[in-house]
Amino acid sequence: MALWPVHQPSMLAVGAAVKQGYRIEPCPVCGGPEIFSKIQPKSRCFRCGALREHMAVKQHKTSWRRCALCNKPAMAGISLDRRYCAKCQSLSDHERAKRRRWKAERESTIERGASQTPITTGLISPAPPEIDPQAQTASNDPAGVASEDE
Repeated sequence: MALWPVHQPSMLAVGAAVKQGYRIEPCPVCGGPEIFSKIQPKSRCFRCGALREHMAVKQHKTSWRRCALCNKPAMAGISLDRRYCAKCQSLSDHERAKRRRWKAERESTIERGASQTPITTGLISPAPPEIDPQAQTASNDPAGVASEDE
C-alpha cells in the first residue's frame, strides 16, 4: 500500500528529473516530491501541485578565460576575439607592449628556477675565500718551520 496516491505521469516526471540531476526535496506542506527549477528560483510539488517561489541568490560567474596581460579571470561577457580584460584593453598600445615584455621576462626567470642564481649567472661575483692571517704568517716564517722540524 502506497503512502500517497501514485499518479503515473508524475512518477515518470520525477524519474526523468532524477536522471537529469534536478534537486528533489520533500514538500513542506504535504511531504510529496518537490522538484526545483535549475534556472529560476521556483519549485513545484508533484503531489499537491503547489508552485513556490524561493528567494533568488545571484550566482557568482567566473570565466574560464584569462587576460593575456594581468592573468585575471575577468573575461566574462567579453567577446572571444579579445585577448585583454576591459582594464588592460583601456591601456595604450605602448603600455601593453611594455607589460608583455615584462611578463615574458618574469616567466623566463621563473622557468630558469632556483638553479640559476645570480652568482652562477655571473651577475654577482662570489666572495673571496676567508684568509686566516695567522696561518699565512706561519707558512711564510722559515724560523717557525725549522722549529717544528726539530
